[in-house]
Amino acid sequence: MKHRDPINMSFFLTIFLLLLAGTWLQAQEDFEKYQQEQNKKFQQYVDETDRAFLNFLKQDWKQMQVLAGHVRDEEPKPVRIPVAETEPDDDEVDYQGPAIPEIPLPEAEPVDEAPIDITIPPDIISPRGVKVPVAFYGTKLAVQKERGFKIGPLNTLNQQAVVDFWEAVSQQKTKPLLEQMQKMKKELRLNDWAYFVLTRQVASGVLQEENSNRVNLLTWYLLLKSGYDVRAGYDENTVYILAASKRILYGASYFVYDDKAYYALSFNGTPQTVNSLFSYEGKYPDTKKTLNMEIDAAPRIQAAPRERIFTFTFKNETHKIAVPYNQNLRTFYGQYPLTELDIYFSAEMSETTRRALLKELKPLVQGKSEAEAVNLLLRFVQTAFEYQVDVEQFGKEKYFFAEETIYYPFCDCEDRSVLFAYLVRNLTGLKVVGLNYPGHVATAVAFNQAVNGQTIRYQNADYLVCDPTYINANIGMEMPNLDRDKMSVIAFN
Repeated sequence: MKHRDPINMSFFLTIFLLLLAGTWLQAQEDFEKYQQEQNKKFQQYVDETDRAFLNFLKQDWKQMQVLAGHVRDEEPKPVRIPVAETEPDDDEVDYQGPAIPEIPLPEAEPVDEAPIDITIPPDIISPRGVKVPVAFYGTKLAVQKERGFKIGPLNTLNQQAVVDFWEAVSQQKTKPLLEQMQKMKKELRLNDWAYFVLTRQVASGVLQEENSNRVNLLTWYLLLKSGYDVRAGYDENTVYILAASKRILYGASYFVYDDKAYYALSFNGTPQTVNSLFSYEGKYPDTKKTLNMEIDAAPRIQAAPRERIFTFTFKNETHKIAVPYNQNLRTFYGQYPLTELDIYFSAEMSETTRRALLKELKPLVQGKSEAEAVNLLLRFVQTAFEYQVDVEQFGKEKYFFAEETIYYPFCDCEDRSVLFAYLVRNLTGLKVVGLNYPGHVATAVAFNQAVNGQTIRYQNADYLVCDPTYINANIGMEMPNLDRDKMSVIAFN
């Protein structure tokens, strides 16, 4: 039997590995070459697109017909709310029926106060980049801009100044900056509006300025590059950012272009009002995203823990509820543009507040019939929160997301309705709709068994009126003196 020569075997193995390594290196070189070619083609496309848009900007800007902001409801809310004749422990409601189903809830977790850290992959930042701090609702972020990033001052405000700004910023390397922003958007679970705010904060950090016309122009540029349908406009003193929105932004001035409403944006919670402005015709290519105000998940921002204690009585038994919340989220929601009510009804809470609130209330409703469980939740919202209209508390109209009702000392009818609807959906699984009367908002619940009281018919189902603002009213009781003929249903997911 012949033995194989180990030297020959080693030789052939070495040759094989060298050939394999050469093939891999060639493939790597080919891929890098391909990537460079694609990047070059993309950059050429961007350059051509920017030049074409620049030509639009150089054409005569028009004075737009600016319209006054929409008013949601001109009927004033009641300053004092009625109290039902029913006593809180009244047993006139028929609580018979099967118990509500067991709804599993996630365990409450301790509040994580550790600083949020977002690591930007090295392949999207330049080793020569300059680190720029970005403040975002108590969350300390940072982006890297190119070391040579520089835009001159805005000494005057006219069309030529805007054109010059666009031309200057389009010559800067902003692609890495935009990629960093997209990374943050994903990791912080930002909806469109939160991303708009982040974009403005990045622009402010890059320019090292706050609330300036240059910041607004850079924000406009970065939002366009992010694919959003936004426009810039100016008057004698101010540059405005205007966004095409899927929903009405109440109180904000707007103009219509190409059958779309473009709303003047404000980032401080007070609607932006504009008397007159100039803007351009045409549109930056591939800006197909309109501003979506929906909140599918609360943004992940730095924790600033606070807690409130709520007390209420149901059937002669007093309950005390402790609910934590994030002060930084309070600031975020407090500056949210006023929009359509179903947005508030459908929004999700932050995990910390949601888990704690539902965990506190679940033992109180578990094992009860649908009618008794919903009546308990109704009494909680009716009596644990003080009523005051928004004009008295804020000097303006403001709607609360469900979580915001936990933050503030007072709330009014739509705020209570939003919170009550959230609790019913998450603790009983029953369907809920909002009821929009002139000057008032309430809710209605679809029970699985007949319950006596005032109902509305919606999508082939009976919904029982439940009013979280009508103090001590049981399910099925409608507040007096409401115009039901002008009532509309607020449907939401």
